[in-house]
Amino acid sequence: MPTTLSLLLVGVTDETRAEVERVLLGAGYVPTFEHAQDLPEIQAALANPQSVDLILCEDTGALSCFPDTLVTAQCLDARMPLLILSEEHDSTAAAEAIKAGVSDWIVTHHLHQRLPGTVDRVLRERRRSEEFEQILEESRRRYQDLAEALPQVVFELDANGRFTYVSQRGLDLFGFTREDLERRPLVTTFIAEDERPMALERLGRIFSGENPVEGAEYTAVASDGTKIPSLIYSAPVVQNGRVVGARGILVDMRTIRETERQLRASEERYRRLVETMGDGLVTIDADGVVTFANQAFLDMLELPSDRVLGQHLRVLYGAESAQIVSEQLARRLEGGAPGSYEVT
Repeated sequence: MPTTLSLLLVGVTDETRAEVERVLLGAGYVPTFEHAQDLPEIQAALANPQSVDLILCEDTGALSCFPDTLVTAQCLDARMPLLILSEEHDSTAAAEAIKAGVSDWIVTHHLHQRLPGTVDRVLRERRRSEEFEQILEESRRRYQDLAEALPQVVFELDANGRFTYVSQRGLDLFGFTREDLERRPLVTTFIAEDERPMALERLGRIFSGENPVEGAEYTAVASDGTKIPSLIYSAPVVQNGRVVGARGILVDMRTIRETERQLRASEERYRRLVETMGDGLVTIDADGVVTFANQAFLDMLELPSDRVLGQHLRVLYGAESAQIVSEQLARRLEGGAPGSYEVT
């Protein structure tokens, strides 16, 4: 089945156009043409890049059209194929054009041999590029969805240490907006002033390629001056073997710090209760070795702690009492119900 092909002709003569149409029809294409003679017409034709499959630009010597055409095409659609048709076999000009981004350079008296295969190739390349862009866009979307779903702050920096992305959690935490982010603030904006040298030193090591495993603790500062103890993990972003930025997460440590404080307070209350209670309290491991004894227990034995802790029951009790405790301990370890017994 013939393939419809939409071409934008820039500076192409009627004679060349007729030859292009004849060659493409013979190769199974049904070409349609739109003409442009100057930059405004090129821009108008490419206002909707999807309506154009490729651009043919004829370099007649009097009209060197491809520089403006190439710049315009790349600005509007970087994947747009651009073929140069020329009467001259100028290998230097052809090399420079291809180096600048032109898809191919075809001498007009070779149209029959070169044009069909070249059109096939550039259209395949464009389709592959579009498919790759779709895959890349889907990957970006999944990454952003994950970043936005995390309870931590996800961020990215460019090679100058300026933010290029901060998850919504980060914007909310620090009191910034997307408009603030568009101004690309420096990462040190969010770090307490006395900790900035340390942060810059670590960032310099990351930009040199180091990938630290451990996080670093900083005092982050919100827009209203609120200080936020933070743990930051970051790693270099590498493209084509070169570090182009950094990516990381920030953990708000305030909840963790409060939990630690409450745990320490609870442990202190328990310690005071155990140490001041009138009953003796002792803990014993599975081998019958004392691992803890409160002051009341030490007073009962009339021994200092260094004579009790780490000692086996046989040392502290007589043989008969030690045997009773050992049997009771075995029952506990087997999942038996707690009980009471007397030892001396």
